[in-house]
Amino acid sequence: DCDCGSAGWETTIVLARPYATRSVTESCSKPDTKFQNAYWFDGSGKLRQSEQFVSDKAGTLQLQRVID
Repeated sequence: DCDCGSAGWETTIVLARPYATRSVTESCSKPDTKFQNAYWFDGSGKLRQSEQFVSDKAGTLQLQRVID
């Protein structure tokens, strides 16, 4: 089960270029695991950056959109 919530606006840097982004957090839980994912959307709705849980062993994966 996951719940999403907006964390407000912040500046995200992708390849030394700043983007005004809306931050969204996703809190998830399973019987044996709890984790949180984070997403940053720019003003046009494009996903500029995300940090997503992969597994306990691998940890999280960070992705950035570097090409428009």
